[in-house]
Amino acid sequence: MEKNKPVKVLWDGNIKAAIFANQGQNGPVFNTAYARIYTDGNGQTKEAYSFSGVENLRIAELARKAHDTTNDLRKNYNQRAAQTGQTTTAQAQSAPEANQGQPITTEMFEPPAA
Repeated sequence: MEKNKPVKVLWDGNIKAAIFANQGQNGPVFNTAYARIYTDGNGQTKEAYSFSGVENLRIAELARKAHDTTNDLRKNYNQRAAQTGQTTTAQAQSAPEANQGQPITTEMFEPPAA
């Protein structure tokens, strides 16, 4: 099984917010995973999922940016879907079966060509 890759990664120093898109009944569903990147004693890059007090403030700012980014991704998806005749998230809400089986790809979230 192929690993689901993030459609966008936001950084604040060594803390990342990885935004993933999955197909839902009403169009793409976005989830964000947060991790702190560090190097262990053997020089291996690792991820940790617990954060200190100061890091929690950085996570809060990344969460705000992730929220804005997912709104932009959803808007870009809807614009591209409308241009290509695919189901937009608004259309899918009124007819969920129309959106089933559409694969999620990174290209779906790029702004439409002008």
